[in-house]
Amino acid sequence: MKRLAFITILFAFNSYSQNGELDLTFATDGIFEVSDIKRANSIATDNSENIFCIGVTQNSEAVVLKLTPNGQVDNSFGDNGRVLLNQQATGLKGIVDDNGKILCLTGSLTGGNHFILEIVRLNIDGSFDNSFGDNGVFLFENIDEISPISFINFEDGFLIYARTGWSEYKFIKILPNGTLDISFGDNGVVTNDTGTSFENGIDFLIDSDNNIYACGDSFEPGYWVRKYDSEGQVDATFGDNGILKTELYLDDWDDVDIYAMAIHDDIIYLSGEVEWLFSTSRLTAIVKLSTDGEPDNTWGENGMRTSAGYISGDANSYSFTAGKAIITHPTGKIIFGGPFASNVPGEERNILCTASPGGSLIMKFSFSFFASYKSFCFQNGDQLLGAGYTSSNGHLIVNRYNVGPLGTGDYSYGNSIVINPNPVRDNLFINTDKTIYRLEIFNTLGQKVFSEENLKTMEIDVSNLKSGVYLLKLTDDQNNSTVKKFIKT
Repeated sequence: MKRLAFITILFAFNSYSQNGELDLTFATDGIFEVSDIKRANSIATDNSENIFCIGVTQNSEAVVLKLTPNGQVDNSFGDNGRVLLNQQATGLKGIVDDNGKILCLTGSLTGGNHFILEIVRLNIDGSFDNSFGDNGVFLFENIDEISPISFINFEDGFLIYARTGWSEYKFIKILPNGTLDISFGDNGVVTNDTGTSFENGIDFLIDSDNNIYACGDSFEPGYWVRKYDSEGQVDATFGDNGILKTELYLDDWDDVDIYAMAIHDDIIYLSGEVEWLFSTSRLTAIVKLSTDGEPDNTWGENGMRTSAGYISGDANSYSFTAGKAIITHPTGKIIFGGPFASNVPGEERNILCTASPGGSLIMKFSFSFFASYKSFCFQNGDQLLGAGYTSSNGHLIVNRYNVGPLGTGDYSYGNSIVINPNPVRDNLFINTDKTIYRLEIFNTLGQKVFSEENLKTMEIDVSNLKSGVYLLKLTDDQNNSTVKKFIKT
């Protein structure tokens, strides 16, 4: 199968909240855990840095949980901070819109092979927003065997990615009011038949030009990535007629599972794990792709790296180290992590890594709890939220890490730059005596939403951005860079 390039590490957890460590001011010593919800599949923040976890309860109900910025349950939201969406369902993904309302993608089984895809929009107090869809719900249930995968902000609405049947995948576009956008595809739906049933869609995202990338596993050893244009049509210039598909066997490794993808400057990163051919050991893996849809061999063999080179001892010493979540910082650095299980009793722990775009390990640290992350997002510009579940007892868990100033070059560079007003509605002003060569704006998922080079003015029009928290990266002609946070109202 494919071997992915990754990095795994061990580092002693201590009681100080420095860069690369848990933020001990969050929840209880950096850890929020609750037993009535078994997993968070997605995490998002609003303009005030409140936290929303979307997942599933121990009773198999899709749920939204709201936390305050410092990791306490917000009891003013729903019922004790929780809103149950539907039964026998899973909350898959959450988005906070321009008005602070929460949209949640859920999938549920209603009997036989009949599945329902829903997007629910909640008001800021947790009540259903009756101005969206039908009494707060967009429902797409006219197809048997539909399996929703994810959804994202897209142009003037939202785009849903779902599998239908054995070989079909659909893009479904809805408007902000929760109705199908009939100008997109065939009455709001674009169907792509992959021609094979041996694929499993996992994740998708868009680049700065609204091109769409989707990835997943193959039931044969390997993974795949497809590129589509903004209309949902295959982009034949990417990979082999729009698809990169690998069926590799490298050295002593067999089988790869992909869990998530991230993007920076149109470079795609895939996060997952690989299995050792001669044992049950599984190691974290990261794949890096070039813009034309080919593995980046400068990153590693066939564009992949595994954690094997960063762990002492042979692979039989470890049960697995899984890269189940990944995010890119505006500086281009890659952050990934997940559980680490040793065959030595008592050595189970959680691992988080930061790597440069070239693959060099920047920070490596582990913690004495055992968790699987499903989703990351940035908070306050230099802190990272990770959400998922405890691997030992199946409880929802949220952690906050201090990742520190991830700028490059002269770190005093950022001290000489001031941006205002902040929050901003229309024009953002940059006050500095430095020469700004490049300006880039990223959302809290690490996705670039705006860029400009050779600036002629220090006044930037941000009126077209959706309301929310953004990270502004400024780079000078000496390649020094700094990252500033601002809020768009």
